[in-house]
Order: sequence, then C-alpha cells, then structure tokens
Amino acid sequence: MTTKTVFVTSGTSYTTPSDWGAPWSIEVIGGGGGPYNTASGTGGAGGGGYSKITSSDRSVAANATIYTSVGAGGSSNVAGGDTWANATSNAAPTLTSQGVLAKGGASGQSGTTGGSGGLATSGVGSTKFSGGNGGTGVSGTNAGGGGAASAAGNGGQGGSGVASYGAGGGGASGTTVGSGGAGGLGTTSSGGNGGAGNSAGGAGGTSSTPGQSGSNGSGGGGGTGVLLGNQSGGSGGSGIGWVQTSNSAVAGPGGGGGAAGSSAASSGAGGLYGGAGGNKSTGGIQGSGAQGIVVFTYTSTGAATKTTNFFFMFP
Repeated sequence: MTTKTVFVTSGTSYTTPSDWGAPWSIEVIGGGGGPYNTASGTGGAGGGGYSKITSSDRSVAANATIYTSVGAGGSSNVAGGDTWANATSNAAPTLTSQGVLAKGGASGQSGTTGGSGGLATSGVGSTKFSGGNGGTGVSGTNAGGGGAASAAGNGGQGGSGVASYGAGGGGASGTTVGSGGAGGLGTTSSGGNGGAGNSAGGAGGTSSTPGQSGSNGSGGGGGTGVLLGNQSGGSGGSGIGWVQTSNSAVAGPGGGGGAAGSSAASSGAGGLYGGAGGNKSTGGIQGSGAQGIVVFTYTSTGAATKTTNFFFMFP
C-alpha cells in the first residue's frame, strides 16, 4: 500500500480518486488575517486555525465528491476566510459527520489588542488547534501577525514593539508536537525577531537592515521607523508539513509577518498557508495574510487487475 497526498488550494470540489482507501485524513488550515494599515499602535492580525478528520470519523468512498472552500488571506483590515471540506453538501459543515472546517484569523485591530487566531473551538473536526493571536499594539509602533496552526499544535502569537521598532511575527506550529514560538518584542535598538517554527525566526531590522524573512514556518522579523532607517518587516516562512506525491511539492503552514515600525515602512506578509500579515502604518505597503489549504491524504489501493482463469477439459 502507498500513501498519497493531494493539495487543494482553489476550486469548489474534489473527487476522490479510484484508488482511494483507508486510512485517510482531510486537513484544513484557515486563511491568515490581514493587517490594520492606517495607524500606529494597533493590534496584530491572527493566524489561521487547523482542523482534521480521519476515516475513524466517517466513511468516504472512492469517486466521491467532496465540496471544498479555501479561505482567502485577509487584505487591508479584512479577516482571513474559513477553509472547509464537506462530504455531504456544498455548505460549511457543522459536524464531523459532515466534514471539517478551520477558522480564518481576525484582521489587525484599531485598538491595541491583537486579533484572535482562528479558534479551535469554532472549528469542526476531531483534531483542532488555534492560529496564533496577533501581537499587542504599543503606542508608536505596530504588532506582528500570528502564525498558522498545524497538526503539531497552535500557531505562535505575534510580538509587540516599542516606539519606532516593529514586532516579529509568530511562528507556525511545526512538524513535531508543540505550538509555534511567539514573535519577539521590539527593543530600543532593533525590531523584534520572528517566532520559531521549524527553525529560528527572522532577525529584526536595525537602522540599516530590514527585518529578515522567516524560513521553515518561522515568523518574519520586525522593521524600523523612518527616523531609524525606515526598514521593512520580514515575511513569514512557508513551513514544512506535507509532501505531495504527484510532483514532490512541499507545503506547510506559514509563519506570521513582521510589522513595520511607526513610520511608512512596509510590513511582512504571512508565510505560505494561514500566516497573518504584519501591521503597517499610513503610507506603507501592506503584507497580506496567506490563504488556506485543504490536504487529502489517503492509502492507495493500487490499480487492481481482474484475472480470469479458464479451464479446458478434454475427453
């Protein structure tokens, strides 16, 4: 028997293949929230949540239609969309007997409190984790975005900054059990480092360098303000979670984006799937949240060949 994995990143349905067999699983990550982009001192956006069902929760046959909806990543002041798969109807499921749903993360907030990550308690599935909350805003700067959740645990919370130095983005939960690391706090000499996913987060920016992007699901480093170099925040890392057998592509949850400082510097985008974008100030370039994903993993029954034996009797 061979295990196969299929990524669904768009469209409204998926037909299970003819070699579909148990055990199987359907995993979903919600879209990451978009940044708040018109003021400093604002709360960060939340990362997308994670949910999963397996062949222990319900039956799904070969050549069956599974309706899907992939949550979009949030843009300016817009929450990430929910991601779901439903084996019974073209509607968001409410029970695991129907399918699986992961909530998108909230957008960045006008107040200092960060937006919530996609909540496990609002998802549908037998295994559920929450996306990382956006960081807390601090007067004079902006907060980093939360990381996406995965099968390993909750996404990391975005960091908060200090005047003119942005916060690091939260790390996505990695490939082993445990939550993603929280984004680092900005200091009086640099932006905050990104939170750890499967590797250390991106370094925070200084007066002469921008925040570095994360890798392997870690968060991007925070940027700096115009009086301190006007450096942008780093984007979250894409993460490692699944390998698609048909083309060896690697996908995984995303780290949160690092925030800009209190100037017009850019903020970082959320990593590959479910990471939240970091906040920016008026005039900057926003880093949007990352879209969600649906992942089907199943046991291939192989290409069955029917064999007929003929027996001849001679007198």
